[in-house]
Amino acid sequence: MAETGKTCEVHGRVTGKHGREVSGVKVIVWWQHIRVRRVLVVGETNGHGYYRLRYPVPEHFPGKVLIVVGASSEELEQPLESEPLEAQPELRVDLARGGKIYLLSAG
Repeated sequence: MAETGKTCEVHGRVTGKHGREVSGVKVIVWWQHIRVRRVLVVGETNGHGYYRLRYPVPEHFPGKVLIVVGASSEELEQPLESEPLEAQPELRVDLARGGKIYLLSAG
């Protein structure tokens, strides 16, 4: 995957049982292209369940670049995942146990 030199940022919080923040959660941002996913960046939540990741934007791609944010940890019981989202310079995605995904405003 070639890159444009541009980067975007996604940040948010991961919560588990009873809405408590989960630290040490593996967070992955994928580039979603039709039915294929490519890892753009991998990180981890801090002690308060927050993450902030910067990723390269694929170049020579017609149309919108879509990303999926995922989180996995033994404490979560099952992986959490966002729906495909349009890449933006700054995007907040909070992931919560129970299948609830809170997508907050860009910027």
